[in-house]
Amino acid sequence: MLTTTAAPDLVVQVRDASKTYGPTCALTGVHLDVRAGDIVGVVGHNGAGKSTLVRLLAGIEPTDTGSVTVAGRTKPVHGGFPGARMAYQ
Repeated sequence: MLTTTAAPDLVVQVRDASKTYGPTCALTGVHLDVRAGDIVGVVGHNGAGKSTLVRLLAGIEPTDTGSVTVAGRTKPVHGGFPGARMAYQ
């Protein structure tokens, strides 16, 4: 059963997401709304949490706290959210 928790035009919703790796805090309290048609860029210094954020958005890694909703799904299937892909460059 699919539970929709986001507004209809939201394709991505992040609420109070945090992620740590051992003693390293990669993300703290992230909030993000992406609506259909939005173009989003993520920039920052090395170690700022860009790749961690994208891994959370793709469903490759779970949040420690908070939630990530993609296309109405709050739980990614095995391997990530359907249709989400990530490439390193």
